[in-house]
Amino acid sequence: MVTMLTKSKRFAAAAALVLAFALISCGDINKGDDSEGAGSGWAEDPVITAQPQNVSVNLGEEASVSVTATVPEGALSYQWYAADPEAPEGGVAIPAEDVPSAVSSTLKITSQEEGIMMVYVIVTNTNAGVTATARSNPARIIFNDPDSAEFPAFSVEPKSAAYLRDASSTVQPLTVQAQISSASGNVTYQWYSSTTEGGAGTAIGGAEGTEYTPAIPAVRGVAYYYAVATNTDDTKSKDKVRSTESMRAEIRFVEANAFITVTSDKAQYVRGFGVMANFWSNSHDVSIAEYDRMFNPNRGLGLNMVRVMVPVDNREDPEGGTTTDMRKIMAMALDNKLSGDKDRRNYYDIVKLMNSYGGYVLASPWSPPREWKSNNNIKGGGGGNPEAKLKKEYWQDYAEYLKLYCKIMYENGAPIYAISIQNEPNYLAEYDGCEWTAEEMRTFFETVGRFTEGVKGFGGGKEIPWVLTMSGESANTPSINNAALNSPTAMEYIDLFGRHIYGNVAESVADKVHAAGKEIWMTEMNINSNNATTYTNDSTYNFMWKFANTVDVVLRLNNENAYIWWYGKRFYSFIGDGDYGTIKGSILPRGYAMSHYAKYATETDRVLLTASGTTGSGGAITVGTNFNNTQYNVDSTAVKAAAFASPDGNSYSLVMFTPTSTSGSGGIDMGDIKISFPAGFTASTATAMRTKAGAMGRPDDTTVLIENGAAALVSLPAGQILSVKFTR
Repeated sequence: MVTMLTKSKRFAAAAALVLAFALISCGDINKGDDSEGAGSGWAEDPVITAQPQNVSVNLGEEASVSVTATVPEGALSYQWYAADPEAPEGGVAIPAEDVPSAVSSTLKITSQEEGIMMVYVIVTNTNAGVTATARSNPARIIFNDPDSAEFPAFSVEPKSAAYLRDASSTVQPLTVQAQISSASGNVTYQWYSSTTEGGAGTAIGGAEGTEYTPAIPAVRGVAYYYAVATNTDDTKSKDKVRSTESMRAEIRFVEANAFITVTSDKAQYVRGFGVMANFWSNSHDVSIAEYDRMFNPNRGLGLNMVRVMVPVDNREDPEGGTTTDMRKIMAMALDNKLSGDKDRRNYYDIVKLMNSYGGYVLASPWSPPREWKSNNNIKGGGGGNPEAKLKKEYWQDYAEYLKLYCKIMYENGAPIYAISIQNEPNYLAEYDGCEWTAEEMRTFFETVGRFTEGVKGFGGGKEIPWVLTMSGESANTPSINNAALNSPTAMEYIDLFGRHIYGNVAESVADKVHAAGKEIWMTEMNINSNNATTYTNDSTYNFMWKFANTVDVVLRLNNENAYIWWYGKRFYSFIGDGDYGTIKGSILPRGYAMSHYAKYATETDRVLLTASGTTGSGGAITVGTNFNNTQYNVDSTAVKAAAFASPDGNSYSLVMFTPTSTSGSGGIDMGDIKISFPAGFTASTATAMRTKAGAMGRPDDTTVLIENGAAALVSLPAGQILSVKFTR
């Protein structure tokens, strides 16, 4: 038994005096993957499935408060805290030596002193040396003296909300309800307001019921409201009056300074977002668990696309065999017998994992077999190498070669969605490569037709009649596709177009592609500091914006249908490889940035929006300059916003970010933004995710629906990403 406190109006606040706990704040306990350069491994946030509930007991009786949490992998541990009811964000750890259950999922505690104790628990998941935490809601433990009036126990607490400060706002009443078990007592209420979250309140005249409706103030601002429930029981021999204070509700009255109007005007379909599964010797091995970290739509980043390399026999000694036998090449690849390759034994499993989540797999060849090329080598014609061309007499053989690859994938339970004919046909590679002219790609398809006909594919969670065909994925200049786009015969057999954005970034042929009823995917991009002395910058938060700006240009300026990044696991990518200060296997800032698009824009129609008003500091919003700039700039600090509609029209999403410079300076505070929906659409729910330095990819509950669901309020300071989905 632990004797808790002397009698005090602020029972929980006095806990620190009696137990002499060391004060901490929740902010001192960080998830391993949110800190840079410390620890190793990966731990996911625990998910609290049952929150602690309020409980009332008599003196000497045991109070029991529990939490239930789950985690896919790792070990859970618990630490309970005592807090001040007026400031539940802070707390003091309850020592296990005094209360052994303070480190278990159920806190069991007794007291010989009456009062109210506020508690919460921090649940920690420890996995591979890294910790991740989740904090529960607070709960009250009430210890009543049978000879005194009971402390009222709240079953309904006032809820925080935000409203536009104008006559159109309908302010909802704040509501409380408190109970006592004794029939002899009588509970009354008094509402209070305060200008600060933890400051002393002022009684509101005439506000003495279970409901109170705040008045719209003359100026914008924030106020905090709470009720005190008082039980008067004249039958008690000791104290006849006992009071309990409710939680505080933050009520914001805002005047939106910025206005975004979402339209129903469609720009393009967005297929999704993904990464490359690369098996070159300079890449890092990536486990299936790490791919799941990237693909999983719930616990991971939610990527729905993966690009895989079509294996080619790259041995210096062909061991007397032919390099054109695709079945033999695949067997050697999976047995790790191709020189210089990383472990490829999970090749099929990567595809199966993506398919299990209803995603899309693109296969890309870097080179045809050496025997069919003009240089008799899998290398391209860069770095002084001879010109590397696929001889025309082998075009049909190459088409059958790629078709057989698709068939092998299907036979092994790993069907793919699409296959291209060449990675970067217009780039002179010193490594695996092959050069194609625009006319050669056009004529290839005119000659071989849709070469995957008869081999079933898979994508979007369903089987498709054939594996889709893609033109060569152009390096930098997508206009190489114009020859095929102008050929009705070639267009009959090309299902998709591919391009990369290392150069000629803002050049696009999307309008021509879409006019033909096709999609164009951006299938490779990599941006890093290109210097070992500055590589440590690439995994930092402020360098995330360079990457985010490339996603924005692909979707918003180029109107393209998909974005696939290069390595998924690298210090400049989505999860760390252990190099240059990164934590191996941990999600990096660029991974969180990609997750915003993956979770809020995948398989949607991008729709147009307009913007007006001022920034949070009062500067005019100028579309095309400081908002949704029209000139591509990887270091742009203009605000970016894109809107997306579900194909059925039942939801609209926005991805918005306010980039800073790489030093963290600059950036635009957008203040309070009113988002208006297309006519006829009203939202009943809003779900959101916010990324900011030190707290990335976290659920966000600050979005408020207004005007009966026809609009919403959000806040967006500088240096943050906010994604919101509105559902009917």
